[in-house]
Amino acid sequence: MKKKRFFIIVFLIFLFLAQGIKAKTEEVQLNQVDLVDYFYSQTFDNLVLDFTLKPAEDDILNSLVVKNEGTARQGGEIEKLVLWQDEGKEGFDGFGVDKEIATATFDANNYSWIFNDLSVEIPSSGRRLFVSLETKKNGTNGRSFQFSLPAYVDWNNNNEYDSGDLGIFFASGRGLPLNKLVNQKKVTFRQSADGFPPLGVIINLKDNQIIQQDNYLIKGKARDQGGSYPESLEICLDSQCFVPEATSSYFASWQYQWENILPGEHSIYLKIRDFNGNFQQTKAIKITRQVQPTEEEQEQEQEQEQEQEEVISEENEEENLPSSEEEKIYKTPDSPALYLIKNGQRHLFPHSAVYHSWGYPADFSTVEVVTPDVLESYPLGEPVKFKDGTLFRGTTKSVHGKDASAVFYVEQGKLRPVISAEVYHKLFGDPHWQKVIWVPDSYLSKFAYPLAEPITEDTIL
Repeated sequence: MKKKRFFIIVFLIFLFLAQGIKAKTEEVQLNQVDLVDYFYSQTFDNLVLDFTLKPAEDDILNSLVVKNEGTARQGGEIEKLVLWQDEGKEGFDGFGVDKEIATATFDANNYSWIFNDLSVEIPSSGRRLFVSLETKKNGTNGRSFQFSLPAYVDWNNNNEYDSGDLGIFFASGRGLPLNKLVNQKKVTFRQSADGFPPLGVIINLKDNQIIQQDNYLIKGKARDQGGSYPESLEICLDSQCFVPEATSSYFASWQYQWENILPGEHSIYLKIRDFNGNFQQTKAIKITRQVQPTEEEQEQEQEQEQEQEEVISEENEEENLPSSEEEKIYKTPDSPALYLIKNGQRHLFPHSAVYHSWGYPADFSTVEVVTPDVLESYPLGEPVKFKDGTLFRGTTKSVHGKDASAVFYVEQGKLRPVISAEVYHKLFGDPHWQKVIWVPDSYLSKFAYPLAEPITEDTIL
């Protein structure tokens, strides 16, 4: 009986210790990396470790040691190792996107790489980190990369990293992991001629970011993969490309002053080429400029709207707009399309902006719902055009070969392009472009009215 009780006690102690080990191991989650089969010479952002630290309580990461279980050597195939913190979209992006924390120091005696004096905050909710490597120009083909987080060893038990120690060291004294964690994929080194395009990034704008200012200093970085250098770089704004100012050699850092930014959505991407002719066009990001009018501008706008409402009926008579007796607006129950019934014909409003430009009720209270048979009893006429005096532009495209930012003034069914932002502000007194209608690109062709004389600073409207 005593023997049986002894084994039960031993088993419970073992179970308790095993659960404690499991809990501590789970504070380090190794995310297996299996992206490529080869790391090529003179390349960077080669991901070798992807892991998440999730301490029981908020802590500070002080030191980190990693090892290569493969055969690639420091100074042979390996130039250096870099530690990153996940930024931007989830997952490794590296250069110019993720936050670069530190470069490792190589310990030849222990054949390991140490990231020391880090002071990286690690919340209890977890923080994802990456280790990448840069390769040398010359190395031995076939040597391998298989990195690990070695089991925690603190030889003098001072809770701080000293030469020869291994593992992950926290400010609280916590040391991890209890067992070595190895990335399962083994990647092979291969020498290669430069066939890789350079990388270019914008570092102070992100996809779907909203800005409010009409001028913005865009900053970026560029670097070549494969051992060459970036020869040329262009930044493209709504398909119009410009050469930015290189603030260091070979566009390693650069900047571009984006001026007269119109409200609405804009597309931005880079074109970059190295001295060996390798070229890359980056994926476009979308930036939206939103403008908040001041209280004074809001009051002025309300006053203008009131004035417009007072003269709507008079303008309608002068411009032969629909009257309640002769002309109506119809739609069918199953379609949002609106038709102006005039002179025995039905005329489609190609976009709701055209309807609103004529001063019809914003709540569509005067629109009559009829059956398809009633609507089709009227022959189809020409679509309704924007009211004279309307200002509009495309979103990322334009008409008549104009730039996407071109603003058009409608006059007698024709388009008069406004030649510049300065002219627009001077003639229309609209610093925030609130009078301009933004037409979706898919609808632009419907408003390609004949082109007339441009609007200049001398134009009398």
